[in-house]
Amino acid sequence: MEQTYYFIIIGALIVEYLLSTISSVLNMNSITTTIPDGFQEFYDDKKYSKSQEYLKDKTKLGLYSSTFSLILTLIVIQFGLFGFLDEFVRLNSTNYIISGLLFFGILFVINDILNIPFSLYSTFVIEEKYGFNKTSIHTFISDKFKGYGLTIVLGSAVIVPIFYFFNTFQD
Repeated sequence: MEQTYYFIIIGALIVEYLLSTISSVLNMNSITTTIPDGFQEFYDDKKYSKSQEYLKDKTKLGLYSSTFSLILTLIVIQFGLFGFLDEFVRLNSTNYIISGLLFFGILFVINDILNIPFSLYSTFVIEEKYGFNKTSIHTFISDKFKGYGLTIVLGSAVIVPIFYFFNTFQD
């Protein structure tokens, strides 16, 4: 039975990845730098072309990022790293709410750290290339910490009642 769940989870991850990738590739291939008929009087040729190239670059980066995330997730599942993290958290906390928050918090921080290269490239290469970047490295780091703070507050507000519900009504 456990192996069935394994295959369902792996299958769902791969199907979601394939659907997302196919739709992104189809959207990217339909991008044209010429303004569609009927919109010529509303858009500037150069600005429209620039926006379409920007969209194409961001989509390509998104494809690389999602491929990396899928591979990483499959590796983590295959090697049982979620189980190791769960054991570590349970050994270091006896309260089910604290354990749950630590588990998801550690996953969030690890995932965010691993995705920093994609975020940096998006902000300081792609955004810069098209003249959209108004962020300094100091602002980037400051925004990361603000995001962590918001995630802790809002994430806890959402997850704690869920943990409480499942613990209270586990039967």
